[in-house]
Amino acid sequence: MGRPWIVGTLTVLTCATFAGRAAGHAIAWRLEVPTVADPPAMARSPQTPPARPDGNRGLAFVDRNLFCSACTSRRADDPPVPGDGDVPATRLPLVLVATSLGAAPQASWATVRNTASGAEGAFGLGARIPGAGVVERIAGTFVWIRGEAGLERIDLLAEVATATPPRDAHTAGAAAGKAAPAWQAQVRQLDDHTWEVDRQLIRDLVGQQARLPGVRMAPATRDGKLTGIRVAYARPDSLAAGLGLATGDVIEALDGHALDSPDALLGAYAGLDGAAAVQVSVTRRGKPVELGYRLR
Repeated sequence: MGRPWIVGTLTVLTCATFAGRAAGHAIAWRLEVPTVADPPAMARSPQTPPARPDGNRGLAFVDRNLFCSACTSRRADDPPVPGDGDVPATRLPLVLVATSLGAAPQASWATVRNTASGAEGAFGLGARIPGAGVVERIAGTFVWIRGEAGLERIDLLAEVATATPPRDAHTAGAAAGKAAPAWQAQVRQLDDHTWEVDRQLIRDLVGQQARLPGVRMAPATRDGKLTGIRVAYARPDSLAAGLGLATGDVIEALDGHALDSPDALLGAYAGLDGAAAVQVSVTRRGKPVELGYRLR
């Protein structure tokens, strides 16, 4: 007996195989992926040379005042700043008494005295000193001012340069009629370094209990320690000048006792009551000077 189902099965499998292949080709034709075109070539921008660093930017940073946001930096076309030694000392009757330096230049102050009029005041940067000029720089030991004569320097406690005008008959008569200082009758000069003086005048000068015309005394310090008494200002017709002292002198000792503490100053002041004479040790422009006073 034959098996006809085998032939039928093979026929069905063969037809199914061909039908599957035909269907696969049809689906592939329907879903054929289009070819992707090459992307357009991008235009290459021309290469620019690397930027060279600006050296002026570094100079601007160096010239800038880090403590003053409002200050302008120096420009390349600004005139050069003169050195300290290039500015001449002023010929005006001005003396720099003290300076106070702040964190910013605008916070600094200078105390300046006019020896001709006796006026004294504190001035900041840009302030005008009457009869002198505008303050342009404040340093520890000097001040720059700009007036009619240009840029000038006022040094700390420097002797005032005075010009002697020609004397005519009118000025000579006025000088002759000027009253002598009140202390002149109580002081007698014996030689270049010795005077005979009323002891109360020495008390007034050392203790500054009485306001002496034309004289200003101040403590002298070095490295934060007291070294004596400084003659901050002495007018030529003042008691200090009459006793041989000058602006800038530092009284360092009395009778060999150093004035290096407040107690030493008080002891020296008290010792004037019973002393017949006193020897004063002074430093003047870095050199020692001895002055003697006979007390009465």
